[in-house]
Amino acid sequence: MKRVVIDNLPDEPLAAAGVFHQHWLPHAEALLDEGQDVLLIFPPADHTHRAWRTTALQGLARQAAPLRVSGATGSGDPLDAITAYLAAAPGVTGQYLEAAPKMTGSAHLNPACAARGNNRRPPRRSEGIGPSALRTAYLAGIEELAASTPC
Repeated sequence: MKRVVIDNLPDEPLAAAGVFHQHWLPHAEALLDEGQDVLLIFPPADHTHRAWRTTALQGLARQAAPLRVSGATGSGDPLDAITAYLAAAPGVTGQYLEAAPKMTGSAHLNPACAARGNNRRPPRRSEGIGPSALRTAYLAGIEELAASTPC
């Protein structure tokens, strides 16, 4: 699968879509004409770019079938994992995959534990928090459950 790294797209979604279609789409189509599967690597962008990227990839994939065309955004190990997955998945085409950055800091922690300065992760279902306990917590108030959860 040929990787094409796209760069120099404007921040505004409509302008970025225009630049993509004018400058990058012909390059991708040329690779497809040569019989190569294509993975387009887009630069990071906010959620407002997701729709035009997905639509462009789906249209290109329909046009190029049975060749595969997909797109991804991200960097590092998560992007490498997406690339490896797509290379090994012959039935996947027309997809736009976003590599999630590694979670750092306390974004993934129980807020009540973080407020108390304890950085332990929230308890798992196997540790006693199951659907009925969560339903009860919802009815009783989520703050009460968070305050009573051992950190």
